[in-house]
Amino acid sequence: MSERLQIYQITTLEEMLKNVLGKLIEHAPLAKPPRFNPLINVLNQVIAHGCTAVIKQYPVQDPDFFAEYNAYYSRIFANVDKYCERLHFFSFPLIDQNETALDYIDRVATIPNSYIGFSTIRPVRSSPIGATILRPPEGSHFILCRDVFPVHLAGQTFSVTV
Repeated sequence: MSERLQIYQITTLEEMLKNVLGKLIEHAPLAKPPRFNPLINVLNQVIAHGCTAVIKQYPVQDPDFFAEYNAYYSRIFANVDKYCERLHFFSFPLIDQNETALDYIDRVATIPNSYIGFSTIRPVRSSPIGATILRPPEGSHFILCRDVFPVHLAGQTFSVTV
């Protein structure tokens, strides 16, 4: 398995929190700080879309966070990672537990509408959600215009219509 890409099979919100986001939330209970509400909302949205697999990509140099890092976090006396994690959400299940992330990506690249979107997880516990592009909820009658957002992952191109 590539160290840069890790794959997780997901069925519940609790599994996603424990397995995929373990190090982010291990020192902060979710019921207490309201700063995790956006993260919980993103995860509930992808589960509502039928997310069954998550690919965690690290390191990701998110341009927004990198600018913030250079302006602020690099100048404080704290150890803040300058790279983010990006979670890619898919609605197509793994074949078996031994399937690698690269094999899974190659397989689902041929399946239409298997890609739900992505969320960037910043290494800052006070505001962990960064750039997030997800399919809109079903029946979104308030969306007045749409655009296709291409995403490149391990040599494959996926797209999200937002």
